[in-house]
Amino acid sequence: MEVELLSGGEPTARERVDLAEIFAAHHVGLVRLALLMVGDQASAEDVVQDAYTRIHAGRVTLHDPGRALAYVRSAVLNGCRSTLRRRAVRLRRPLPSEAAGGRVLAHDGRHGT
Repeated sequence: MEVELLSGGEPTARERVDLAEIFAAHHVGLVRLALLMVGDQASAEDVVQDAYTRIHAGRVTLHDPGRALAYVRSAVLNGCRSTLRRRAVRLRRPLPSEAAGGRVLAHDGRHGT
């Protein structure tokens, strides 16, 4: 995917940056960054892939071509933060047994029990 980058010198001059190329060239580093944040390989790879698809789906205009990689890293970090927030919410929710006042809710799948 190519993204138009506005150069700082002339507002009308435009450069093309291939974000797919940036992701390909820096994929390992982006996954490592995400791994440091989320703690597991599968989630880290998902975060990087989701960041790419979000950037690809949107129409991105950057004002400094040299900051394209920084933009991608920010998207990955934001994805990591979202993943960690979802995990925290999941951990704060009470388990079904806790919600039932300590009673264990069990169903063995047979009718009449």
